[in-house]
Amino acid sequence: GKYVAELAAAQCEFGHEVHVFVPRNEQLAADRRIGAVHYHPLDLNDVEGPLERAVEFSRAAETRMEQEPPFDLFHMHEWMTGQAPWLGTRPAVLSLTSIEKTRRNGAPADALSLEIEKSERETAHLVDCILTPEPLRETALQEFGLEAARVRAFPMEGRMADPWSASFDPGAVKREFGLGPWDRVLLYIGPLEHGAGVDLAIEAMPIVLQRVNNARLVCVGAGETHDYLRHRADQIGVGHALRLLGHMDGAPLARLLRAAEAVVLPSRCRIACDDCVVELARKAGKPVVT
Repeated sequence: GKYVAELAAAQCEFGHEVHVFVPRNEQLAADRRIGAVHYHPLDLNDVEGPLERAVEFSRAAETRMEQEPPFDLFHMHEWMTGQAPWLGTRPAVLSLTSIEKTRRNGAPADALSLEIEKSERETAHLVDCILTPEPLRETALQEFGLEAARVRAFPMEGRMADPWSASFDPGAVKREFGLGPWDRVLLYIGPLEHGAGVDLAIEAMPIVLQRVNNARLVCVGAGETHDYLRHRADQIGVGHALRLLGHMDGAPLARLLRAAEAVVLPSRCRIACDDCVVELARKAGKPVVT
C-alpha cells in the first residue's frame, strides 16, 4: 500500500493524472481524491482462493475503468492484479515485491503454488516492463526467462533513490575526482577568497599530514585566490594533497560530500553560503570543522 501510494503521488508531481483501483475496505469505502491521486474502491464478490480472487479483482477493475476516459499506461502491482483478458494489448507495467518461488522459501510446490507460478510467468511475458527490488531482479530474470532490458530494479518505497540515499562506493567516488580510494578527504565548499580563509586550511596541512599522511584537502568553488592557493601549497610541500575542483553542484557534489571525512569552513569572516554548506553537511551526516 505504501509503495503504490508513494509511487502514485510522485507520478502526479511529474504532471500525470493517476487513478488507483483497490478492493473496497474500511479506510477506503468510496471514491476519493487524496492529494492529486484519484482512488477508486472496487466491490469484489466473495470467492475462495488467490487465483479466483485475482480474476475477480481484474473483472471488477475492468468494469470500473470503463467509466473513465482511456488510460495511456496500466500499472499492475503484484501478480494478482494482472489477470485482465486485455493484457498484452495495452501498454502495461508490472511491479513485484516477491515471486512464488521466493515465497515458498524452499518448501515443495503444491498444485496451487504451481498454478500461481504459471500465472506469474504468463503475466510477466505480457507486460512491457517489470519492476522489482534489486535483490529480486536476477531471480525474476531466471524464473521468467526474460531479456534483461525488460526487468528494472526499483526502490520499493515507490520513489527513486536520490544522490543522498542511493548506494555508492566511497572509493570509486574518490577515484572519480582524482583521489586515492583510501584518501581521507577534508572538503571545503565556498568561494576561493581571502575572507573565506581557505589559505588557513592549506597552512595547516603540513601538520595534518604529519598525523594523517593520506589526508587530502579538496576545495569546491572558484575565486581570485585560486592561483595563489595552488602556488602556496606547492611552496610548503603539500601540493600533492590539494585538489581545486572549481564550481560543482547537484549529484556530483552530493557524492563527494558523502565520501568526505569532514567539511572544513576556515573563514576569517562569515560567508553568505556557509549556512547552506552546513545544511548539506548535515544531510550527508558529516561533521563541520570551523
